[in-house]
Amino acid sequence: IMQGKRAPLTDAEFGAKFSADPQAMSRVQKFAKDNGLKVESADSRSGRVVLSGPSSGFSQAFQVQLQDVKVGDDINRERTENISVPRAIAADIQ
Repeated sequence: IMQGKRAPLTDAEFGAKFSADPQAMSRVQKFAKDNGLKVESADSRSGRVVLSGPSSGFSQAFQVQLQDVKVGDDINRERTENISVPRAIAADIQ
């Protein structure tokens, strides 16, 4: 070890320090399923959860209305309100 510099973290140390809490990941996944959304992937190391499902599921889960907006020749779906989640999982989501 060079003076004044730390050794790099091992994979286990990195995971212990930065990975998402497994209980938080479970709460978020349950929230998604309870709102009719499918968990496509969940990575505890990054804390990333990828969801898919019908727009009605996303509207219900995040308390937003979605509208179609024409952009050039494309149609995009955009939310009209700020995203909201229940307090029980608010601290689990960034």
